[in-house]
Amino acid sequence: MPKGYLERVITARLVFVSLVFLLVFVPFSHAIPDVLFVQKERQSSEAIELQTCQVLDFKKYHTSGEVVDMLQTFQISYPKLIRVYSIGDSFEGKPIWAAEITNSLTGSHETKPAMLFIGPHHGNEIIGQEIALYYTWYVLTNYGVNEKVTQILDEKTIYIIPCVNVDGNDLTLKGFYQRNNARPRDEDLDGQLDEDPCEDLNGDGKITQMRVWNETTNQWISYPEGIDNDGDGLYNEDGIGGVDLNRNYPKAWTNFSNSDHGAYPLSEPETTAVKNFVESSTNIAVVFDTHSGAQCLLHPWAYSRVFQTPDNSVYIALRERYENLTGYEYRYVGANGACDDWIYDTQNALCFIVELFGPMFYPGGESQFQKDYPDVFVPWQNFTHPQLGCTQIGGSWIFRKYNPPEAEIEKWALKVLPMLIDLVEITPKLEIAHFGVSKMMSGMFNFSVAVANIGFFDTATLQALQTSTNKPVNISVLLSFNIELVGGNQTVALSVIKNNETVGTHWQIRIKQDGYAWVKVRVSSSNGGVDEVTVRFSVPERERLHIIP
Repeated sequence: MPKGYLERVITARLVFVSLVFLLVFVPFSHAIPDVLFVQKERQSSEAIELQTCQVLDFKKYHTSGEVVDMLQTFQISYPKLIRVYSIGDSFEGKPIWAAEITNSLTGSHETKPAMLFIGPHHGNEIIGQEIALYYTWYVLTNYGVNEKVTQILDEKTIYIIPCVNVDGNDLTLKGFYQRNNARPRDEDLDGQLDEDPCEDLNGDGKITQMRVWNETTNQWISYPEGIDNDGDGLYNEDGIGGVDLNRNYPKAWTNFSNSDHGAYPLSEPETTAVKNFVESSTNIAVVFDTHSGAQCLLHPWAYSRVFQTPDNSVYIALRERYENLTGYEYRYVGANGACDDWIYDTQNALCFIVELFGPMFYPGGESQFQKDYPDVFVPWQNFTHPQLGCTQIGGSWIFRKYNPPEAEIEKWALKVLPMLIDLVEITPKLEIAHFGVSKMMSGMFNFSVAVANIGFFDTATLQALQTSTNKPVNISVLLSFNIELVGGNQTVALSVIKNNETVGTHWQIRIKQDGYAWVKVRVSSSNGGVDEVTVRFSVPERERLHIIP
């Protein structure tokens, strides 16, 4: 936990426990005169029948179809904990799937603070998808077993998009280096689209490089592996697609001549699907985004190294914590039109990005990476090329620069697991810490409430407050038909409740008619959750309230 977090939680809970003690053990004439009882509204969790999910293979990289099978297996095995659905389609028409994970018996997903896990925008960075699947499996299989995971799923929501670039994922698993999506693009400006992609000429399952010895210059001339399909004397210069999805969001979007950033912001169905999902999921308080090719921790802004975010102090505090938890060090890697810059800028959520695996920023440097992963370099082998004649094929295997060996998938998933658990655990959490009732005069009562945010995050980022994109915290009072509100606003809207902050408000009510009556106070925030407390009493006479046994 961040420094002081546990102490704040304990303090807030002690306040509530003290109140409950007064209500239960102290006679009502001394605690809250003439009130039947105060009931904290908690949706009780029925026992979830835990099932053993069939053994899943986390020692392989999965196609988009296999991912769907895994998600549906999760849903069949844990129907009260997970719901899976498509949030849109890729350029090639494949569904982009999302998982919604929470204990549905303790409240609907949208009423709980949430974390969003975003899988690969870049099709060749498949390790992010595998970690998304592993994380899904971990929290589901540990519900009812691990106390922390159980509490998280009872009180919070986890959204997971295993892979954004499903077309690129499948092309990469066929041997292509497919960073971008599959939208055709004329990369060599010859009026044709995707007419000269790479090929696996020697059939080793890897697309690497090829080289030809130049007798005149006594140097090797290198090309991507493949043939000259369009006969223009160039080799593999116009491959499949596409648009770089993590350069296609509105924040600081740029488009240079024939760049791969898209024709306009959100021009791609994949980025539009993510946008629509995020905008409709207003309970998202924090985002965990995955990339690879390096090993480091990132956060906004990506578009500028000069400008700091308004929430920089929070980012610094947490990145130091996550450096210790994961071993990844914070670095700056620039990008325009990045997903996380857009979310942080407009959606009232903090964002963290982890570059999961790769030679950049590898401990010991790239030379050590090559020693630890020698298959990143494929030995040169002689090959008779149909157009170039005597060549050699080998060199750098780009897939390994972005993805660990299949046997190591779980190792890299466990590396970030503590951060994933912590991020969802420290989202904002609103709680009614105190509720008071006092009799003013005949038929008149004063109600007061204190609301605490016991999460580490504020209910609004400073960026959201500055841009007016925050959603208010609403404290509302609901009354039975025989009570009228005579003092105070029915709903009090607050722009933010900071972490470890308690705020209060009060109302005056008048009993209009004898009989059973109730007053309910409800606090709600889009990303801070919901809490309720209800006072029930009977009024056989205007002058006196009687406790019902």
